[in-house]
Amino acid sequence: MPYKTAVGTTYDSGDFMPVFDKALALSDYESFKARRRETKSRGKYRGIGISCMLEHAGGTPLEGAWLTFPGDGTLTINLNVQSTGQGHASVFGRLVAGRLGIPRDKVGHRHGDSALEIAGYASVGSRSAMTAGASIVKCVDLILEKGRRVPAMLFEAAEEDIAYEAGASPSPGPTGAYLCSSLPIAPPT
Repeated sequence: MPYKTAVGTTYDSGDFMPVFDKALALSDYESFKARRRETKSRGKYRGIGISCMLEHAGGTPLEGAWLTFPGDGTLTINLNVQSTGQGHASVFGRLVAGRLGIPRDKVGHRHGDSALEIAGYASVGSRSAMTAGASIVKCVDLILEKGRRVPAMLFEAAEEDIAYEAGASPSPGPTGAYLCSSLPIAPPT
């Protein structure tokens, strides 16, 4: 490793032989010929096939997310990627609530609305958890960064002196625009 394939893809990691050996052991491959003979004695036919495949996790890396504050003390996760059984509303809601330390019932979910013009692609298995999840984490980090910058300016303090206190709800900022004020706006001590 790394291994470059004939089509130009590079595998950066993998432990293929032990995985293959385990598959052979679990399938009881060594006893196949005996099982085939036994099956044939009953007038039946038995075959065996092996297929190996490898696919990268995550798929297309581009996926957007918006976190908005509608003004009612809640936060909404807006995504392009639609759930096709992966439970996005539950998983992503818990992700945001956990990172901000707010109750899960304060986090809503909206997806697939082309009017939002959020970059994104298909769910396709685990892809959305990695790509949309990463976008959501970046949004939360930006909210926390802004949540320190605004109070720091208001109180003429250093951003690093503004402490995050989990559990507060979003509330209107001084200009009427909804800012992430999960950070209580209070002077540093």
